[in-house]
Amino acid sequence: MSDLIPWDAIRNLEHFFRAVENYFNAQLKALDKFFEGIDMHHITVQEERDRTLLHFIVPEELKNKLDVRVEGDKVEVFGQTSSSEKNSHSAAASWKSFYQCYRLPKRIAAEKAQVYFKGNRLTVEIPKT
Repeated sequence: MSDLIPWDAIRNLEHFFRAVENYFNAQLKALDKFFEGIDMHHITVQEERDRTLLHFIVPEELKNKLDVRVEGDKVEVFGQTSSSEKNSHSAAASWKSFYQCYRLPKRIAAEKAQVYFKGNRLTVEIPKT
């Protein structure tokens, strides 16, 4: 019986949790790489007496690939990009889609919303009711 190796439960659990944490960190890094260049998190909300303005910073190459929908008390921004590479030995293609939804704090006149670009800034202007 002296040939048995004692099992150290705490040490084995620490190893297990470290492996799980490393796995999820790698998955998050892969997601960051996947969404590189599609950063829709830079949003500024500007409340005025008679309107709400939302300003998004959008990469120039995505300017014509976005759809904006204003309904009820929310603004949805979505779109997709794709690219492909070919050479004499291989071909690769990638496709990315994204969706962001923002709820607005007050009632708005969605049917009167206006969307426009100035440089790399997408602005959604929504009158209040």
